[in-house]
Amino acid sequence: IIHHFWTAEQIILGEIQHYQRVRTNAIHWGYILINAVAERQYPLMDVIMANFMEELSSPRAHVDIMLQLLEEGGITREEADRTEPAPGTMAAIEMINGCTQHRSALEGLAMLSLVEAQHAVVAAKVYRELTGYYGFSERAAETYHVHGEQDVEHGARQIEVIRTCATAA
Repeated sequence: IIHHFWTAEQIILGEIQHYQRVRTNAIHWGYILINAVAERQYPLMDVIMANFMEELSSPRAHVDIMLQLLEEGGITREEADRTEPAPGTMAAIEMINGCTQHRSALEGLAMLSLVEAQHAVVAAKVYRELTGYYGFSERAAETYHVHGEQDVEHGARQIEVIRTCATAA
């Protein structure tokens, strides 16, 4: 997107796959939260719950904001839900869910935090290109605007609690 290799139509098809992955966020954040409770990792619980609520709470959950780009591209939620995940998308979903379900809460949080901490810079660039070069509306590209702002905060908050809790070698 940043280097203008894709067409607007290809971006929409890619966003369907992004949607397929993101709609599973509730699952992996749920696993991390369950593991934190089971492990009595009290310092992690507040951070995990904050992320869980930011992903799922009304009036607009993360998936709702993502759908704005798909809608501008002529794709409904129902059509996106019926789309089969591509092999790479399914691999990402399985890897994230597997790690968050079968590893400790701290390990699951660490896996997601490093991505979020790095994603913000890229998301801001993608937003600029989507609304500039590709001509998508600000509403359609909002998920990348939100990520450009929130992921800095999410990543920093998560990495700080990991530093506090990861005391064993």
